[in-house]
Amino acid sequence: MRNDNQEIVSLRLEATKANSGIYGGAMHPALQEAAFEDKLETCKRLLDAGADPNAQGGRMGSPLHAAVWRGSVDLIWLLLNSGADSSIRDRSGRSALHLSLACRQHVLVLLESGANTNVVDRTGTMPLQSAARSHPRIVPQLLAAGAMAGVRDGCGRSVLHAAMGADKLQFQNVLDHLPESRRKDDLEAALPAVLKQPAEPGSVMLEQCKQIFHLILGEDNIDLSVPDPNGWTALELAECYGLNEEAYVLEQRGAQKGNLQQALRPSCWSSADRNPEVFLSEDKMEAWVTAISPSREVSMQLSSAI
Repeated sequence: MRNDNQEIVSLRLEATKANSGIYGGAMHPALQEAAFEDKLETCKRLLDAGADPNAQGGRMGSPLHAAVWRGSVDLIWLLLNSGADSSIRDRSGRSALHLSLACRQHVLVLLESGANTNVVDRTGTMPLQSAARSHPRIVPQLLAAGAMAGVRDGCGRSVLHAAMGADKLQFQNVLDHLPESRRKDDLEAALPAVLKQPAEPGSVMLEQCKQIFHLILGEDNIDLSVPDPNGWTALELAECYGLNEEAYVLEQRGAQKGNLQQALRPSCWSSADRNPEVFLSEDKMEAWVTAISPSREVSMQLSSAI
């Protein structure tokens, strides 16, 4: 189906008695293959011939997934107006909205069509958490569309945790949308997390983390000694990572160390990191990660640095 010659498409449809569910390359439904190649006219012909816009299978999951991954806004609208269901999930449990986050136009189209903002993938991650982590400019649109900022992912991490890589304003935006019942707990969990962010000296990322650190400390009634899932408190983490300024501020604010009293940096995987894509060894020193791409599934073994 990679050839967009309409005469060839017509002959194929005629030969199969308008069975537009015939499969294209690598056994993908023909409509999905055409959507993945961004062939708008071919998709129109297939839909007119009765192709199912919600046919599942293949490397992308559904024609809408394929269109969001590779297609144009016009193609996405064509599928939605033809009955495509934006709640269908691919083999990783991702909805079309999960896949759309890299393109603001695609996000807006799906939200306008009523896409569910709170569907979770196999790791328990919602589009909002993915956006907060990698595409923070999309966060306001998701929140405005009803995304729930108080829901944690499959590892128990809050949306605030995911927003560590964003700037202070985006972090504050997520914070402002948290239910009051979650605000204190999520901020306390975010404090150790922000100290562990991989940021190079002098980088924009480091400056953003410092701003978020002081934003958290500016909140009332926050326990500064709540440990992370590995048992490390914010003060211990600041000292271990050589964050002298932050360690001093924490000490002045009365932050305490836990019971670890270790001179080493954290060196094992947290049990909170276990999810459908991550498997931990019994001693938590190794992890097996399964990564699924549109065309293949890859497993790799990771060892914890000591």
